[in-house]
Parts: sequence; C-alpha cells; structure tokens
Amino acid sequence: MNVLFLAHPGSVHDLSWMTSMAAGSGIRCFCVARKADKRFLKPGFISQLEEKQITFCGFIPDFSIVRPWQTIKGFSLLSNIIKKHGIDLFHILYAEPSALWVSRKKFLGIPVVITTRGSDILITIQNTFKSGSVLNTVLKKLYKSAFLKADFITCTSLKQIKVIKALTKRDKGLEIIRTGVDVKAILKAADNELPIALRGKSYVFFPRAMHPVYQHELALEAVKGLPDKLKKEYVFVFLDADSKDKDYVSFIRDKMAGMPDCLIEFFPKLSQEKVFKLYREASLVVMTPLTDGSPVSALEAMATRTSVLMPDLDYDNEIFNETTVSFFRNSDSKNLGEKIRQLLFQDAEDVKTKNAFEVVSKMADRNSEMKKLVEIYKSIQ
Repeated sequence: MNVLFLAHPGSVHDLSWMTSMAAGSGIRCFCVARKADKRFLKPGFISQLEEKQITFCGFIPDFSIVRPWQTIKGFSLLSNIIKKHGIDLFHILYAEPSALWVSRKKFLGIPVVITTRGSDILITIQNTFKSGSVLNTVLKKLYKSAFLKADFITCTSLKQIKVIKALTKRDKGLEIIRTGVDVKAILKAADNELPIALRGKSYVFFPRAMHPVYQHELALEAVKGLPDKLKKEYVFVFLDADSKDKDYVSFIRDKMAGMPDCLIEFFPKLSQEKVFKLYREASLVVMTPLTDGSPVSALEAMATRTSVLMPDLDYDNEIFNETTVSFFRNSDSKNLGEKIRQLLFQDAEDVKTKNAFEVVSKMADRNSEMKKLVEIYKSIQ
C-alpha cells in the first residue's frame, strides 16, 4: 500500500509516525508539506526521509477560499503526485488548516484519513465554529464537510473525539491513535552514560524546550524557594541552552545567575537517547507549561518509571491522572515548590510510577498504535 502523508517538516511526531510506518509495516511512505511550513525545513531533512525510505514529493499551497487559483493549483499538484506514485491513501497528519482539502474529496479520488493532535481541533477549529464572521461561517461549513467526508478520523485523545462529534454529529470512523512513544527504545537507552556533570549526583530534570510557553522562570522561582538541604543535595537540570529563542534563553540565564545557592546545569539540546537516560536516572521530572496538549516528554518520562510533576491543565485523563502523575496548581510557583519538596522525600519506586509505566505501555506505545493505524488503512481500502 502506498500512503501519501501531509506532514510538518519540523514535527518530530509526524516524522516518528512516518518512520514507524516505513519500517516493516508493508506501507510505502510518501510525504508532502505545506508551502507555508517551508521555513521549518531543516538542513538534511529530505536526506533523512530518504534514509528512512520515505519519498519527499515537495510542497503544496494551502487550501484557500479567497484565492481559488491557489486551491486549484494545490489539487493539481496532489493529483499529479497521486498518479505518479500510485498513491492508495492520503493521510493528513494535522487538521488545521489541511483538513479543508477533504471538503472537496472527489478531486482526490482516493480514501483519506485525518488526524487531529490537540490544539488544531480543541482550539483553532473550534474557535472557527464559534465565530460569526462571514469568512469563518464559510470555513465552518468546509471543515464540517471535511470531517464528514473523511474515510476515517484518528485523534490523540478522547476529548478530541467528543469535540468532533459535537461539531459535526459524526459518530462512526473515529478512533484514538495516540502520538505514542517508543517504549523499547526508551528502555534500551538506559545503557547510555549520563553527562559527566551529573554522574554520581541526584537531580531534578526540567526537559521542555526553551520557549516562554513552558514557563521555566516559574520553575526557577520554585527551586529558589526550596529548603537549603534540597538545594545542596540536588542538581536542577534544564535543556535547550542553544535554542533559537535567544532572548528567552538570555532571560533564563539571568534568572539562574541570581541563584548562586542552587546547583543548576543548563545543557544544549541533546540527542533523544541521552534525554531518555536523563529521564531514567532523574529523581523527579518536572514540567511547567502555561498550556499543553498530550506531551510526549511526559510519556517518555513515565515509560522510565520516573515520577512526573505537571500543572493541573486539561490533559488526557485516561493517561495523565492522579494514579500516574502528580499535579501542581498551574502558574503557582509556591505550590510547585511544595510539590517538588514532597516528591523528593517520597520513594521513587512508588505505586504511581509503576502505574504510569503500565499505562504508557498499554495505551501509548508507538509500535502498538501504528499497528492499529495500519489496520485502519486496510479497513478503508
């Protein structure tokens, strides 16, 4: 079966799905990307795809209401790719705005799967349905048509399915396929060595990227208020010191410089295998986002049987709940510090971390999720 993916060239999640599909599933993978996302194309990305047996077929413009010639060109490009490579199925890996192509599915001529990942359906598209503007009224009709015409829709959480049902009244051909993590690779990475600065030391790990939405200043404020005993016993580890968001990195470095009584390590971006090892050996993994979806970083940490502390946001409750992770009041540095203090005095191998590992292995193992996706492909052929 030949599958054409509409993917984001900067998305680790899209790449992991395509890579899993290309690795022995009987699926030949082809990929196109939005022209608007071309700026996210990293050097070597196309070569990386080819190494993984994924054929890159170029960029297409967005579906446009106000520029119909652009939409016509997009359908022409897709049609040529479908014919040239004998494509059997088109899979759109992020619904906004690319699901709009499916509103005119007859011009594609093949089965289509749409995947929603969180903010697309829960925020952007849902806001379109709420708006009364002329443009959004038209978009609302087109999105509804697309979701009804798609041969199948996969979502990464139950909440997304509920929203689609509420917006479109669709009640069939909907299934949860979570982004997932490679549990086997995570466990295998335990054989790697820690960075020299952390060997033989206890540490708390803050793994999210350097971006204002992840509120690392909140984490530092919480660390600053910890008892002196914990500040001396634990190293506080942050990543992405070489982030492109230089202003935010500079802001965080200034905060760190004002905490001379705390042991802080600020590493550049590390390989996935090294990050897995950091999860595995951490005393605690902490995340402080202002808003969030279904964080893969949290799933990876849970797969290593390490305690995870997250804000009390509207997460996928089937995976992130009081039996698997711990929560603090969002944007409350004092409560965050208290929770960190409590968890560092707990036994690392508690019931919660064991539950977390079992839940991730059962409900968010990427290999198992991709097998479910292959079965969906076969069912609509």
